[in-house]
Amino acid sequence: MKYAIAFALVLLGSTLFAQQFKGHAIGETAQQFFSTATVAESRQLTVEYCTTLLNNPKAMKKHLGLAMPVETQGCQEVMAALQGMDTEVGNRFADALGPGNTRFHAGKLVYMKFIMDSPYIDVVADMTKKLKSSPEQSYVTYQNGFGATFQRRKAMWVSGNLMATVEESPSVPFKGEALLVTIFDAKGADEAWQRREATRPSTLDP
Repeated sequence: MKYAIAFALVLLGSTLFAQQFKGHAIGETAQQFFSTATVAESRQLTVEYCTTLLNNPKAMKKHLGLAMPVETQGCQEVMAALQGMDTEVGNRFADALGPGNTRFHAGKLVYMKFIMDSPYIDVVADMTKKLKSSPEQSYVTYQNGFGATFQRRKAMWVSGNLMATVEESPSVPFKGEALLVTIFDAKGADEAWQRREATRPSTLDP
């Protein structure tokens, strides 16, 4: 009996990680992710765009101008993810996600963050359906530059290693209601953080 329960839990975990959000799933490989990801504005496949930019920077500089250093760094992060390195990639290189960023660990997608302008109750309902569990709901208190405080709703789901949050954002690039959505593999994100801490130089050393 206990083996059947364990197998069911493993199967449920695998099913949850297979759930797609904006066309991508936590745990998919960087190759899978960038096989469909496109660059903002041009909607060109990110891999093709970055390959052209990094292989022929002089030609691209004429087109990008002052944006060239930022684009070069972004494309280097894309290539690092494809090579299995731990890195963070802005959602400019995965335009379908919307504003935000992604993180990769050991060649796999472990974190997604993006902003949505959909109603809070709708996004919470949709996330609940995908994760097959009810969220813990709370309020987050913010303070503006004038000292006034205000509250924003937040929902959080925890299912094994998979975690997700939906939060009303106090500062976003939309005029109406906007939400900050995060979905991540807690184990993978923790491993990436531990690797970073083990290798980065101390900010307090000479």
